[in-house]
Amino acid sequence: MTGKSDEKVLSERKNALTAIQSIYPENEIDLIDNFIADFKGDYIERVGETVKLLSQADIVIFTEDWALSKGCRIEHFVCQECEVPFFVINNLSNQGE
Repeated sequence: MTGKSDEKVLSERKNALTAIQSIYPENEIDLIDNFIADFKGDYIERVGETVKLLSQADIVIFTEDWALSKGCRIEHFVCQECEVPFFVINNLSNQGE
């Protein structure tokens, strides 16, 4: 995500997963790994790969400042247009710590 270190993105994702697991404790939550650290293609190819992963998701989770990232805005648009369920988790700073 724009302006965030890899460590920050991975930490937020871990906290989001913890939050989702607490909301749905009876459900098995499988994370689709869309973090591509060493992607060799250009930006559009990278976004294309993450958009393809949306087709595998039952639900998509966006973290609080997703709208600051061009890639997240594209993914959010795809979710809206293709009717992929999603929601936003805010205030993750205290989750999982």
